[in-house]
Amino acid sequence: MIILFLVLLLIPIGILLLPFSMKKKVSLLLSLVVVAGIAAVVSPPYLHKNAPLFNLFFPPADLYDPLATTTFSTTGENSSCELDFTAKYPGRHTVTVIPSVPIETMGSYGEDFSVRVVITSLDGEVLLDEERDPPFSQFWGKECGMHLFAFNASEDVPQDVQLHALVQIKKADNEFEEKFGPITLSIKKGSDE
Repeated sequence: MIILFLVLLLIPIGILLLPFSMKKKVSLLLSLVVVAGIAAVVSPPYLHKNAPLFNLFFPPADLYDPLATTTFSTTGENSSCELDFTAKYPGRHTVTVIPSVPIETMGSYGEDFSVRVVITSLDGEVLLDEERDPPFSQFWGKECGMHLFAFNASEDVPQDVQLHALVQIKKADNEFEEKFGPITLSIKKGSDE
């Protein structure tokens, strides 16, 4: 993708340096703009699936929509929830907890639960198996919560293949759920920045 960007940057510079008349240079530049415009219209489906940098500048409307969502509880040790999902776009994805009661920006949930996240293919092949302890990475914005786990689609797990996620409570935290209300567990595309 970076090479494509450099080529698109260097071609107009190269055209301007050619020993042609200005009229010929302008027509070559306009031809380049037309070809680039056609490529921009024809290639987005391919680029959205294969180029995270393209998604950063031209995000599809559903880029950050949740891939799977369910209710979640931090109260039962060894309790678990399961979700099926398909990573549609390449790049960083997160398993996220979104409590009903938000906290102040830069505040802390003070969570004390730990989790195990297992992602498998539908035929049972274990792709990722990780245990995570607090503190979890917190985020604020349109919604606030915590990232329990992050993985990379097309590197850690396959893209465009249905997968299965198991999120298990290894250490319970009853106070967290009492304080912050019902909890939503979500798997979604994260930021690649």
